Amino acid sequence: MSTRDTLFEFLCHNDHGLNETLDFVHPIPSSLITTTGHSDPSYATHFVGIIGPILQLHAPACLAASCTKCEVCGSPTVKVLQTPMSYLHLVENPLVACQVTAVCDKPNCEMMARRNIQEAQMEAQREVGGGMAPGMGREVMLCGTCGQMDDVKKCKGCGVVAYCGKECQKKDWKTHKPFCGSQTK
Repeated sequence: MSTRDTLFEFLCHNDHGLNETLDFVHPIPSSLITTTGHSDPSYATHFVGIIGPILQLHAPACLAASCTKCEVCGSPTVKVLQTPMSYLHLVENPLVACQVTAVCDKPNCEMMARRNIQEAQMEAQREVGGGMAPGMGREVMLCGTCGQMDDVKKCKGCGVVAYCGKECQKKDWKTHKPFCGSQTK
């Protein structure tokens, strides 16, 4: 399989109110770097499968470069949410830009942060228009219970958290239920 070196740019907000950018280069399949096919569901699945492990690899560096306080409530940060935006349709200089959001361990904060991310992505797509590959401003989500990345589906009630299956969704329901109903689409 032929690959091309691609820039991954992680934008982290730090405690000083500044943005710190972490740049890494990774080889990705050349088949992902194209001006067409980005709206095809199989392309999106392939994209997520390839970049997911890259995001996980850099999560510790992103955490270290981000705010020490949750961007929602101000509690101590325990993890980061990484939201990739594909610019792989720019075949001369392919790029994956990743917005990094620091959050605490409270489920409500993660859900609020995800909701804010989704709203910001919709706004960016409206503003940028043709800048981002169509349909590729999508959050790579992990199962809210076990952390698995493969075959996760968003909760139909809120669209903010995802699960790999009914078993994990049931395990998390007591925690998720109070927040799920309070979210508006």
